[in-house]
Amino acid sequence: MGAIGPGGGWRAAARGALAALALACAGCMTMIAGEEAEVQVLTAPPGAKVTTAHGQTISTPGVLRLRRDRNHVIQISHTGFRVAVVRVRSRHDPYGWAGSIGFNFLAWGWWSGGIGLVIGVVVDVVHGSVRELEPDTVFVPLIPAGEEAPLER
Repeated sequence: MGAIGPGGGWRAAARGALAALALACAGCMTMIAGEEAEVQVLTAPPGAKVTTAHGQTISTPGVLRLRRDRNHVIQISHTGFRVAVVRVRSRHDPYGWAGSIGFNFLAWGWWSGGIGLVIGVVVDVVHGSVRELEPDTVFVPLIPAGEEAPLER
């Protein structure tokens, strides 16, 4: 008989198809949360120019869409005020990890013998979906150009 004969070739084909499906659809948190996060930027006074090291530019108040998997440096400038620099840090998100493991297990892990779970979590880690940006809201009171910066405590 052919590939579906008594040798069980159909089972191997079904396992292969399931593995291919798990590979194609892995990374549930990547599909849900995405690779980017929104960071709201506010200044006093409003109307400042905000620039990231990756070339994204907005005016305040505004929202930046930044990759979750890396740290960012934001430069804020406004005519007549000192330039401010803010760091936005990428960090592991416990809820992101729980979501990745849980969703990938429910979607792929239980019927693929765990292979889909592992593949899905790896996809989520590579794409940064198990991370979050901190802070997610930046407020910068701008200092007039001629004034001294207040001491930080």
